Amino acid sequence: RFLIDRGADVHTGDDDGAQPLHAASAAGHLAVVELLLSRDAAPAPIANAGQYKGCTPAEVVCSDPGAASVGVRARIVEALRRAGGGGAAAGEAAAA
Repeated sequence: RFLIDRGADVHTGDDDGAQPLHAASAAGHLAVVELLLSRDAAPAPIANAGQYKGCTPAEVVCSDPGAASVGVRARIVEALRRAGGGGAAAGEAAAA
């Protein structure tokens, strides 16, 4: 929040095109996902290389069941879906 409040770009990606929303989703940090979305982070950016290649944040959160509980993963996918990212397949995968 500190960096965002001081102008950090919520869309800045790493060398692989993964954005902060990918990392927050992968780590199961619902509060960070909600913060980024509230600051207009794109809900469905696609990473172009690296470990998240071809994935949106909703797909990332569903790909590692150990990252967060089923309930947290489902809530992240729902937050992304409400913001315009994630689809039915991601929601079903989060519940698995």
